[in-house]
Amino acid sequence: MKSRTDWIVDGDRNTRFLHPSILRTSSLIFSSSHGHSYCDSFLDLILDLHDGINLDWLGGIPSEAEILKVVQSMKPFKALGPDGCLLEKWNECLLVLIPKVKSPETIQQLCPIGLCNTLYKVISKILGLGIKPWMDHLISPCQSSFIPGRQGTDNILILQELVYSFGKKTGKIGDMVVKLDLEKAYDKLKSGEQVNAAKSRIFFSKNIDQDTRNSLCSILSYAETDSLGTYLGVPISPKKLTKSKCQFLIDKVRAKLTGWKSKFLSFAGCVTLAFSGFDVEHRTIHLVNWHTVTQPKAMGGLDLKSSKEANLIAMCKINWRLFTKKDKLWCDMFCKKYRISDYHNALSQFGSPIWKSISEGFDLFKAGVKWIPHNGQNVKFWTDCWIGDHPLSLLFFGPHLTKHATAGGLFCDSKGNWVMGFVSQIGISNSLAAELWALRDDLHFAVANCFTHLKTEYNSSIASQLISGAPSPKHSLSSLVMDCRELTQQLLYIDINHIVHQSNMVVDAMARLGHDLLQDFFIFSHCPYAIKLFCILDIMGFEFPRH
Repeated sequence: MKSRTDWIVDGDRNTRFLHPSILRTSSLIFSSSHGHSYCDSFLDLILDLHDGINLDWLGGIPSEAEILKVVQSMKPFKALGPDGCLLEKWNECLLVLIPKVKSPETIQQLCPIGLCNTLYKVISKILGLGIKPWMDHLISPCQSSFIPGRQGTDNILILQELVYSFGKKTGKIGDMVVKLDLEKAYDKLKSGEQVNAAKSRIFFSKNIDQDTRNSLCSILSYAETDSLGTYLGVPISPKKLTKSKCQFLIDKVRAKLTGWKSKFLSFAGCVTLAFSGFDVEHRTIHLVNWHTVTQPKAMGGLDLKSSKEANLIAMCKINWRLFTKKDKLWCDMFCKKYRISDYHNALSQFGSPIWKSISEGFDLFKAGVKWIPHNGQNVKFWTDCWIGDHPLSLLFFGPHLTKHATAGGLFCDSKGNWVMGFVSQIGISNSLAAELWALRDDLHFAVANCFTHLKTEYNSSIASQLISGAPSPKHSLSSLVMDCRELTQQLLYIDINHIVHQSNMVVDAMARLGHDLLQDFFIFSHCPYAIKLFCILDIMGFEFPRH
């Protein structure tokens, strides 16, 4: 009778009677639906994240040495009170609201920060230091911040590369990026990951039509955007970053420097600055160049860092992590997208702006890298630099593979305009012999056409050294070398220069034409249509890698 009375009086109220009643009812329903037996199969769904990790220290009492180490590692003036005890009147200061904007009007525009006392910090630091070595195994690879061995720039590189790919995407299947902004739970009774729809945005690839975009935005209740704004303080854009997109960084630096002139400059410094006429909006010519300013003080400079050199060093560091941390998510993405196997091959200069920046630091990175051969699987005997900065294939005359070779040459005036060109069939030959035969054909063609002054640009440094060096009768190609020397003596002026393959792409294109010709020797009085583009790019100073 009493239970009936309690149900009538307190059945629908938030009282002590209501909650036990609901728990008993739910327990009876669960038991009857499973045949009066409790089910424990759901325990198999819980992952054993600490498998193989010793967590016995969590239940142990920290030693005095551990506590002393934690206290000494804290920064000064960061905890209230030397013993962690706070006065009762200070309790309202344990939560501080920091404004996100200049004039906050709503609670969402304030960022709450909790102030922890010394005792709380000691306990949390001991637990944090104990679990720190295992964080890499417990946290998802997508989480990069605050974990040893990972950096916040990892996800920035992934997102920037992803957004750039969206801007270049073509085809029928499109992609989209959803930027979710989670609300803070400090103004709610129940914490949780509630999405802030007002700040969340959707970024679509360019191959998605407008009707599909409007439909997806209506379903998700998020607005479309053509810019994802900033991520971890870095602006994200499908194109190369411009000065206008980084203006907020300049504004922050200027805000930090507000009052710098009056606080840190002496009276003499203020007078010197006034007479210099320097102003942010009206710049004047500096009497000392930037190169001198960045020199050490002992050499007459101000010991300032050069921004360009600092950025190049940062790119070298990214190259080092790219080739030594291939198990990381961002490294795996770049290696698969740009087909990177090892650092022996030069990085492609074509790609996203962030990839071009990484490629700029590759040469400096490779120049300072030394490697140790282990099982020899990745060792390339003839193309690796074993002695000095050149591979063995350039230091020895052989052995070289013998293949069908063709030669190509062209003659230009002092302005780079086409005069005459030729293609010849050499036949089965090794690389050094083919280079010497090509040089002989060049010289013979020049003498036959009454050229008197000739300046050649040649790919092979070994062939150039054989022509200009002392005679060597014992060399296997000595007769061919002597023939080239006799032809050079018939010219009034001859200058044989060695250049890299990338700067000789027109001659490479001419030589490739020889594989499709039936004649042994063919003369071109005009530039062939197939290599006209290469000639234009060569005049403009472009360099192409040789394939």
